[in-house]
Amino acid sequence: METKNKKKYILTYKEGNGDGCPNGCSYLADPRLSFSAKGILACVLAHPEWLEITADWLASQNSDDISIIKEDLKLLEQAGYIIASEGN
Repeated sequence: METKNKKKYILTYKEGNGDGCPNGCSYLADPRLSFSAKGILACVLAHPEWLEITADWLASQNSDDISIIKEDLKLLEQAGYIIASEGN
């Protein structure tokens, strides 16, 4: 995954926070997130090998427009599910 000079995102959300959801899916009820942002988070949680992600890389993995992915990543960051850093 090419990340040179790209904003990289790292997951901060931890599953299983005792909310009664069997798969730690309390984020699905978070009204701050769009459905597509919830989908990105679900994919990241399902793939722990994705240590860092970028909007470009996510766009290469599906048919969503990169502008929507960037908006979703911003929502996830604002809600505290991921943190961002500038790529090296």
